[in-house]
Amino acid sequence: MGKRKRIYSERIKRNNKKIVTSILKKVRISPKKIRAAVYLIKGKNIFYVLNLLDNFLSYKLSIIFKKIINSAINNYINKYGKIYNKNLYIKNIIVNSNGYYKRVRYAPMGRSNEIKKRLSYIKLIIKIKKNGSKSKSNS
Repeated sequence: MGKRKRIYSERIKRNNKKIVTSILKKVRISPKKIRAAVYLIKGKNIFYVLNLLDNFLSYKLSIIFKKIINSAINNYINKYGKIYNKNLYIKNIIVNSNGYYKRVRYAPMGRSNEIKKRLSYIKLIIKIKKNGSKSKSNS
């Protein structure tokens, strides 16, 4: 490996420290509905988001988001140990389509219509937010 590539890869590794991902596949809600709720929680503190999910989102969506956030927290604990500071925040949430189930609705005169029940794929990335501000002294 050349010097430039080595420096570049070291820079990427430094920037990606303390990043944990969690993936949930084949969720039985359409991606369009999930994306509408993603904008509420993206970029916020994880513990604030868990409180928000208890109070404001619909029941089915809140269960799904709690499941993936708890999975990400457990992945963080398994990878780095205990959570000493509560500066974990949601860096990014990616919601994509994961295919669909086909169902049939029968119509009059021997016809049938196809119903597509869409599935989703959710990827959650969490990271520790660093305190960039300096502490102010009262002297």
